[in-house]
Amino acid sequence: MINNDNGQYIEEYEEGNNIHVKVRILAHIDWNKSTKTRYYVVMQNGDSFSGQEISSSNVTRTKDVEYSKTAVWTVDLSLGNVKADKIQICIFDDDGKGIFGYGFWEANGVDKDGNRNTDKTYPYVMCSPIIGWNDVTNHNQSLKDGIFYVGRNTTLTMNAPKLQDSNVGKFDNSILNNAGESHFFGQNVVNNEIRTTYEITTDVTKLDGIVDGLASSDTNKYGLDTVLTYEIPSDNLKIPLSYGD
Repeated sequence: MINNDNGQYIEEYEEGNNIHVKVRILAHIDWNKSTKTRYYVVMQNGDSFSGQEISSSNVTRTKDVEYSKTAVWTVDLSLGNVKADKIQICIFDDDGKGIFGYGFWEANGVDKDGNRNTDKTYPYVMCSPIIGWNDVTNHNQSLKDGIFYVGRNTTLTMNAPKLQDSNVGKFDNSILNNAGESHFFGQNVVNNEIRTTYEITTDVTKLDGIVDGLASSDTNKYGLDTVLTYEIPSDNLKIPLSYGD
């Protein structure tokens, strides 16, 4: 469930050797009382698909916002060191029938006859969008052209989840590490694939008189050759750039 207005984002972070993914979904206000919840990760490597169940001991559910009968829940899943090009999180819970169910809210069901004791629901599987995992792709054309201007903002859009650390754009040149900043800008889903955008900029006043070679000396050499690294636990994407004024 992606909802920019309420900060509903998919996040990724690392804890020891375990990669965590956080997703937010709508479920019963007392969903933590359900005993029928099951968690799965679907993996794609090339043209091959596989899946595995995630033990409930590796999942933490936290209630964020309460409504009259439902709530927004943050689900933190510890996936270990999963190796796959793409993953998708699936959550199953059929504890939603009658007045005593605690799964996904029964009003989403079928066969509504107005009697809460006989209304039926299907078992639900709530899925996240597809997350780029070990095959992160840069969808930003302005960075693909290999030129990044001093003191100007640009954006980096990735098929990957949001990071908890906002400082994710890192240059390999030490002086640019001090002058560069990257902040979370937004997140959306395109063709069922999650894409996260960061705004990247540099403070030109920190570079004046310090870095030589920022100006173009000829048509074959544009400024300073550098690399921007997008660091996530599941993969690192390195983008070669020419950096100049």
